[in-house]
This record gives sequence, C-alpha cells and structure tokens, in this order.
Amino acid sequence: MAAWINRGERTVYRSPWFQLNVADVELPDGRHLDHYLLRERPVVLTACLHDQRRVQLLWRHRFIPDTYGYELPSGVVEPGEDLEAAAAREALEETGWRPGPLKHLLTVQPSASFSDAVHHAYYAESAEHLGAAKTPSRHDIDTHPVTPPVNPPQDHPQEPRCPRVIFRVVDLRGPGVQALMTGS
Repeated sequence: MAAWINRGERTVYRSPWFQLNVADVELPDGRHLDHYLLRERPVVLTACLHDQRRVQLLWRHRFIPDTYGYELPSGVVEPGEDLEAAAAREALEETGWRPGPLKHLLTVQPSASFSDAVHHAYYAESAEHLGAAKTPSRHDIDTHPVTPPVNPPQDHPQEPRCPRVIFRVVDLRGPGVQALMTGS
C-alpha cells in the first residue's frame, strides 16, 4: 500500500498546549492536498491502585462535550521530563496521592488521522495519601469510594463518560477491585 507523503508544513496557530499546522500532503496518485493536523505534547495517565484495591478516578465536567465523566489523573509531559516521572507528578498534583512504583500499561495514538498525540498509560499497585490535591481550584477534588459499575452522583443527571476499560484492566489484577472516585 502506498503511503501519503508529508512534503512540508506551516504553522497556523501555536499555544503552550498544541500547534495547528497545515501540511502539503502528496497522495499515492501524485495529487496534493492541504491537510490540517495538530502537533501535541505527550500525555500521561495514571491508574493508582491502593488500600483495599481501589482505583483513583476524577469526576469532572468537560465543557466541550458538556458532559460529566470519570477520568484518570492525566496531563501533559513537560519538556525534558521522563514519562514515568510525569505520570507520578500528575497523579499527585490532581489527587494528593503519590503512586507507588509505576508500570507501563499501554501507549495509544487516539487521533492519528489528524494529530500526533501520544497517550502513555501507567499503573501503580500502591499509593500513599500525602494530603490535598495541588490543583483543587481546577478540579474541586474530593475522594469517595464507589464500586463498579460506576454510578454518577445524583446531582449530575447527564450520561457520564465512564472508563469501563480501566475496570477491566484492573480486574486482571485480581478480584474484588473497587474504584475510588475523586471529584465533585
């Protein structure tokens, strides 16, 4: 199968989080087209298991799809930062829990047709609570135990986005896993 060839890019917009480029793409038949793409920094996600085999989750509202949902602590990797160190930092900043030794779970490119984003998922089989989250103004973080399947709090009637795959991955680690939801 012949590949598309990127013959060059120019930046349309740049921010601290991403860069929007337009690429001159040559198709296998020789035609050219302008293809918009996002250049993004790597992202890390952290699933922390801790006492009583619970998983740390965040309950958040996302304004773009206007939905509430459960998410793993996550964020961008700082320039020059080690992926594992970034995963530990993000978990601690967003939850107040420091993960134990991290293990790489998987790496995905969620939108490869228009973005070079790479998401690296890690998990830890232990975590230590060090205090309040460092980013409460952004996430209104609080912790509440819940049991899968996850039910949203009653004051958020929208259908939640729930990372059922996380429960399946964690289930592979052993029976009786619970989730620890974090958020308001």
